[in-house]
Amino acid sequence: MLSLKDFFLKLIQGIVIGIGAVLPGISGGVLSVVFGVYQPSWNS
Repeated sequence: MLSLKDFFLKLIQGIVIGIGAVLPGISGGVLSVVFGVYQPSWNS
């Protein structure tokens, strides 16, 4: 279970990744890698 702090951190990361997917010149995939969203899937 996520703590409240972890929840808000993930929420803000998701918002930034979503904005990056919409803005030209910024890749949502690159932001996902920077924030470590893809890291859990690499370890499986």
